[in-house]
Amino acid sequence: MRITEHRMVELASASMTAGRERVARSGEQLSSGERVSRPSEDPDAWAAARRAEAARTMNTGRGEALARSQDRLLQVDGALSQIGSALSRASELAIAAASDTTDPDSLAAIAVELRGLRQSALNAANSRASDGEYILAGNQSHLAPFNDNGVYQGDDAVRSIETQSGGIEQEVSVSGAVLTAAHGLDVFAELDAFAAALEANDREALHSSMTAMRSAHQQVSTARSDGGAKSASLLVAEDDQRRLDISLVALQNRLIGADPIEAASELARHTLSLEAAQTVAQRIIELTRP
Repeated sequence: MRITEHRMVELASASMTAGRERVARSGEQLSSGERVSRPSEDPDAWAAARRAEAARTMNTGRGEALARSQDRLLQVDGALSQIGSALSRASELAIAAASDTTDPDSLAAIAVELRGLRQSALNAANSRASDGEYILAGNQSHLAPFNDNGVYQGDDAVRSIETQSGGIEQEVSVSGAVLTAAHGLDVFAELDAFAAALEANDREALHSSMTAMRSAHQQVSTARSDGGAKSASLLVAEDDQRRLDISLVALQNRLIGADPIEAASELARHTLSLEAAQTVAQRIIELTRP
């Protein structure tokens, strides 16, 4: 069958159009790193990749929550560490004060130092995070957990966050109630009782304060251990979150990712084919000119 000159030009034009599309597609794959960028190219792979992307978005959100919670627990540990240090020193002072050789002037000096330690512990107990929340107030984080008298105004609530899909949660906070009688001793009440015993030179009460300060310090140490265990659990959860993110990225790459070497080779091959088609088209045009 004889092919007319007009048909030859049409075929050459179609060949160039197809060549340009192949070059454009190869270039798009190389620049985007995606083999499938629209549903029509591979519906099943595209849908599975979108599901993986949604899972990754949720996983990223959990990672951010884990990081914030880890920072908060570190702040809580810092506050409890300051309180523990104050109580450790108060315990040393109680031992000194309970000695029969300590005179009233020395007791008065110990009382002054103790008042300073109490204020330091109170300031730490009322520590705030960078977002303005009080870190030891439970769910009442908009209010200072302890008033000037050392009375706790927060609650015993402990916050939790989802650390894995399926609603798996972990506790990520420590309540200031750990410094109250609900968890053993009322730490600030005991500090105040110790100060009152010093100022009254009450030897019997001083001996009681020696035991109380030691117990209060242990109480805070236990709270720190609890916070440390929660922090350690979050580290494990953060590792799991990072591993899941890596696996989801790998899944997306398997589903729709383009191999860069293969994409570059395809681009080079299609570019050569297009150049050849352009050369043929140019030759046809020259032959069909009158």
